[in-house]
Amino acid sequence: MQLQSPDSWLGAFDFVLEAYTLQVLPPELRAKALKQISEFISLGSHLMLIARLREESETAGSMPWPLVRREIDILKSQGFVERYAEDYLDGERPAVRRFRGCYQREA
Repeated sequence: MQLQSPDSWLGAFDFVLEAYTLQVLPPELRAKALKQISEFISLGSHLMLIARLREESETAGSMPWPLVRREIDILKSQGFVERYAEDYLDGERPAVRRFRGCYQREA
């Protein structure tokens, strides 16, 4: 699978919302996809990430495959500061563990 976006998107956006897309990608593509998404964001601007979440020790189960925090924390090595992070159980029955986080690209 090839992940390619228009060159005009690089650094072009003040805000990007990534909601539930990464978790449907096979684990071996997630880091590449998140890196590419992060490159869309201009300096000083924000990325909001929303996904299902699990512990490393938990099985991934079936699609959608919950992310692990290590996969999300890659953003910190790509020049982002975590401004907000929430790990919570939603109101579904049974409850589903989810993550919401806001990251700012350092200027």
